[in-house]
Amino acid sequence: MTEELNLEVYLSISKKKFEIYLLDKKNLKNLYYEELYLKSDTDLIDYNLLNSFLDKNIFKIEKLIGNFL
Repeated sequence: MTEELNLEVYLSISKKKFEIYLLDKKNLKNLYYEELYLKSDTDLIDYNLLNSFLDKNIFKIEKLIGNFL
């Protein structure tokens, strides 16, 4: 029997920062949180920076939960 994971991952993208969260729904705990503040004054999103942020943090989350996102 497989155990169902009660985890949710959220990504927040704004002009000033990127944030990623891993939440345990069952125990109502934040298991992982990372943010990256942006120094750019433009309203455009740097997709290369976002891609790098996601690559690094998704790998960490997958390692933490022992499963793929």
